[in-house]
Amino acid sequence: MMQTEEISRSRYDRSSETLDSESLRQLLEDGELDTLRWEDDDISLRSAASNSRLPYDKLTAQELVHFPDASDAKASTNLYLFIRNKILQLWLLEPNVELTSEDAIDQLPVPFNSDRRFVRRIHGFLQRYGFINYGNFHRLASALVLTSKRKRVIIVGAGAAGIAAMKQLHFFGFEVVLLEARVSFTSYGLSFIMAEEHSVCLQKRLGGRVHTYHQKDSSVVADLGAMVVTGINGNPIVTMMRQTQCTPVRITPDCPIYDEYGKLVDQRKDELVAEAFKQVALKIGDTASYIAHTLGITEVNGKKLSIADAYNNIL
Repeated sequence: MMQTEEISRSRYDRSSETLDSESLRQLLEDGELDTLRWEDDDISLRSAASNSRLPYDKLTAQELVHFPDASDAKASTNLYLFIRNKILQLWLLEPNVELTSEDAIDQLPVPFNSDRRFVRRIHGFLQRYGFINYGNFHRLASALVLTSKRKRVIIVGAGAAGIAAMKQLHFFGFEVVLLEARVSFTSYGLSFIMAEEHSVCLQKRLGGRVHTYHQKDSSVVADLGAMVVTGINGNPIVTMMRQTQCTPVRITPDCPIYDEYGKLVDQRKDELVAEAFKQVALKIGDTASYIAHTLGITEVNGKKLSIADAYNNIL
């Protein structure tokens, strides 16, 4: 019993030392450290990697380019993967607040936080490529400075992607100008905040296809686009929904239709409308495919023919 306690104490003491990556790798090689010994972490680390669109137990091709030193031995790979997955886990646990490299170092278990430079490299990679610190989060540190001379980026289009790119580039330290074709200055809510912080050229509304239609003199409300999140696992939209406290509603096979007064449409009428729409969509789709692939018509008046254009021309 005494001998077991001494061995355990010896390992604990060595784990508490400040070690560099080489020393950590050697301990892993010797079997004195095990990245899987935190059994309560294993499932959540796997989940964190999966929800970040990364494999749990191997490096991606992109990671291999940035971390060749993490692939030269199994111990090096395990060390990298544990730190990477742990940082992802820390971010996903609280995505409303920026996860700084110093926070990551403080929250990593000893001795895996000993090589602070290595942890900062991994944190920097995950942040640079949008695996952490994205969306609508509270910034703790000042804006990053990538170059001595601040560069300007112009983004065309104030849709969801344009706004997300604007916020992320501003976080990276760029001066950002966001342009939108339908211009009309507004000074309320999100638009005003963005105009103040990011020099936004505004339209009557932001969001592109993300728009809710309100019919005048009626209670009719309809979402015209981007109201469905397709796929939950590994989708960053889900993280951003958590940041904005949006509660998802699971889509069921039943999708009832309501009239302009909010009353449920008779099921028989509902089925007739659904069948008619299905038949029309199939015929239009077949015709559009025939026009493009059989007749070879891919342009109209010198403009590329999109699927939407094909539908409109056929109708």
